Parts: sequence; structure tokens; C-alpha cells
Amino acid sequence: MTKNIVRVLTFVTIFLSYTRASSAAPLTPTAVRVSNGSSSAPYAIDGNLNTSWEAGSGAPQWVLIDLGQPRTINRLILHIAQSPAGRTVHTIEGGSTDTSLNYIQRIDSITSRDRPLDLPLLSPLPNIRYIKITTTLSPSWISWKEVEVYEGTEKIPTNLRYYGYLSNDYHYQTPTYFSELVSLANTNIAWGNVNLSTFKSHGINVLYSPLNFWTRPSSGPDAGRLVLMPQWPEFWAKEKRDKIDPYIDSIYGFYMDEPVWNKVSKEEFWIFTEELKRSYPTKKIFVIEAAPPIRNQTIPTDYYKDVTDIGFDYYFTLEKANNEEGWVEYLDLTQKFTPYAAGKNYWLVPDGYGPPGWETRWADAYERYTGLSMTIPNAVGMVGFLYNLPNELKEGNVSLYHVLNPGQSLYNESFRNRQIKIGKSIINNYPIIPGDLNRDGHVNIYDFNLLISAFGSIYTLQDFNNLITNFGKVSLN
Repeated sequence: MTKNIVRVLTFVTIFLSYTRASSAAPLTPTAVRVSNGSSSAPYAIDGNLNTSWEAGSGAPQWVLIDLGQPRTINRLILHIAQSPAGRTVHTIEGGSTDTSLNYIQRIDSITSRDRPLDLPLLSPLPNIRYIKITTTLSPSWISWKEVEVYEGTEKIPTNLRYYGYLSNDYHYQTPTYFSELVSLANTNIAWGNVNLSTFKSHGINVLYSPLNFWTRPSSGPDAGRLVLMPQWPEFWAKEKRDKIDPYIDSIYGFYMDEPVWNKVSKEEFWIFTEELKRSYPTKKIFVIEAAPPIRNQTIPTDYYKDVTDIGFDYYFTLEKANNEEGWVEYLDLTQKFTPYAAGKNYWLVPDGYGPPGWETRWADAYERYTGLSMTIPNAVGMVGFLYNLPNELKEGNVSLYHVLNPGQSLYNESFRNRQIKIGKSIINNYPIIPGDLNRDGHVNIYDFNLLISAFGSIYTLQDFNNLITNFGKVSLN
């Protein structure tokens, strides 16, 4: 059995090899060029946050950093000298020569002086000598206190830990998008109500929607709003016994969709969220709110008091004539929603459905969301909506499924590859727990099953328990 344990240890070591390695100090550039204000350009790389390069005029402006020789970089920290605070747009490029620069990332968010932009890259980039930051929008003259570039061959974790998709699975008896999510291999969380163990066995956490206890009367004083059924405690007890408890390890949290927009009263919302807390105190209470009550400021005080994870949806690719116009409103909604998200895990919800041909707008939207996520300290994940859109729900529209899956008429390989890269970059941020083979933050029977599928049934549950114990972690019960 000792030989078995050694092989298991080897497997887990390889499986879990992941290092948060980066140089402790930024690289020292050898030169800098700027679009304007050349006399102060050296201050952008002098290592002193009390000095700054000042362009002396507004956007567009750029700064080009020369590292002296090609490096593998994995992180940038940009120290802004900006007043007043407001929306800024920066495009970051890099390359081995100053004439062969490639796109790295775009940041489009609300920024302010003395709040650095800490930007771990999606993956380490080799052969980079030149870094160029071009600012195309700013409420102030362009100025950088310092541009720091870090060298490293390992991925640096960001604040994000989860990446996945929302769909309409609760309408069906079997998951309609499970196989596609597995093929993408970029997903560790999804919306679902059925076949929960199947999701978990492939490392996909479930956002479970407890919708069977709500009804929307067509007449009377509650017409048009969601209300709890009189017999909801009975239904809830049955749901817990038959559907939730057997697969509780599969569930990240309980998902409530747009409760204020659906006119769920604060009192009834509290009744149900308090019951969720009482029944499952370690699970999250997850809410995605709609844009109108945020825009109109009609969310009751303390409405989300028991909510642990929160975000909102605003499908600007559908709502506005162009992405730029929609994004401006999205950033405004983000600022208005900030007080409700304070002290909670924050989620971003890119949209992914519309008329054929809109995949180019979706790709642009995902770039905007990804860049924005890096500037929100309490952001923990991104979940695209909708992944799979059955024709009977939105006749004539298409969804991410039609664009990301080979064989579909609207398949877009570059967009699929970008989704995979973004998702894998995020889900690899999980802290590694020895034995947590599917990287969901728990060591349980699903990890043991992955071990068996990789090496065969010669390994026993006791082998696995011994492995975890040898690592000094909690044993599998």
C-alpha cells in the first residue's frame, strides 16, 4: 500500500502544482518614451511615488516602457496621478520590439488618485521588452506616478475565483448545457436545479434556484409580483429532503433572480433568506438584481441584509445602440449599486444573447467586464447570462452556446479561445487544499472519484484518507 500512497502523492503533487510566484520587486526599466511632457517622463519609472510623469494635456496620451531586454511578465501595477476621479480607459500592449506590440488588456472603469490598478495578467507573457499604456479617455490630464512591471513565469492570482454561466436549467428535467460547459473546461460554477451530482463530479459548483415556493398571482392585491405560497414551508421541507440534502456538497449557494424587480416584498424576502441561513448556514445566498430598481433607486433599505453574494444584470449589448453607450450607463449603475454590495462578494454578469451577428459585441463586452473586475476589490466571480437560450424563450435570438461550440453555424473560434483563457485564468486562482482535486474548496467523495477515474480502483478510501492526513489537513469523512 506504501507504493500506492507514493503514486497518489505524485499524482496530487502534479495535479495541484500551482505557485503564486512573482518577483518581490518590479523590474527596473532602462528607458521610457511618452506622447507628451517628455521632460517629466523619467518620473514614471524612477521608483518614487512622490514624483509623476505629466502629459500636460488630456487624452489620448501614451507611455512606452523599455525593459532593456525581453522578459516574461505576469503583472502590472499602475499608480495613477488623476484628479478628479472618474471614468478612464487604458489599453495595454506589449512586445519584443516597439513596432510589434500586441494587445494585452483594456481597463475601462472608474478610477481615482492614490488607488493603484493592480493587474495580474491572464497568463504570463514571454518575450516582452516593451510595454505601452495608451489612455484614450480621462476626466483629467494624463499623469502616472509609476508604471511597475513584474517578472514571473507563474500566474498571479487575482481577486476573482469563479467563472461560469447562467442558463434556464430550472425549466427542464435534465441539464441542457452541462456537456458544453465540461468541454469548455473553463467553468467552476453554473446555474442548475437538476442532476446536481453530475455538475459536482466535474468540478462545477451549483447555484441552486429555490423557485418552487413562489407564485405570481394574476389578480388581487398581489397581482404581478412574486409572493410566497401559503404552503411553502411544506414544499420547502420536501425540496430539502429530496433534492438539496442528498447533494448539498454540490451547491455553492442559493440563487434568487431579480427579487426587487419581481416585486418580492422586503418582509417575504427576509422570511425566506432567514430560512436559508437557518437551514444551511455555510452556504451562500446569491442575488442578481435587475437594472431598473438600481437606476430608479427603489431598493428598500437593508433589503439584502442576509445576502452574501450579489451582482446585477444590465444587458447593454441589447439595450443600447452600441456598446460604448451601454457601457457608460453600466458604469453609472455600478456606482449606484456599490452601497448595496458593500461587505458582500461581488459578481459581474456579462450578457450573451441577441440577434445573430452580435458575437462581436459580446466579445467586446467580455473584455470590458474582465478589465472592470480587476478594479473592484470585492469582486469574486463572473457568470455569463444566458449560456443556452432555447428558441421557445427568445424566438430568433441566439446565445453563447451557438457561438462557442464547434459545429454551430455561428461558431467563433477566437471568441471561444478567449472565453477559455479568461475562465481558466480565474478558476486557477483557487487556493490549493491537498486532496481537493476538483478545486472547489472542499475535500470529499467527488475528489476521491476523480482519483479513481485517473488511476483505477486499486486505491481505497483509506488510501485517500491517509494521503490527506499525511498532508496535515482534515481527513475525508
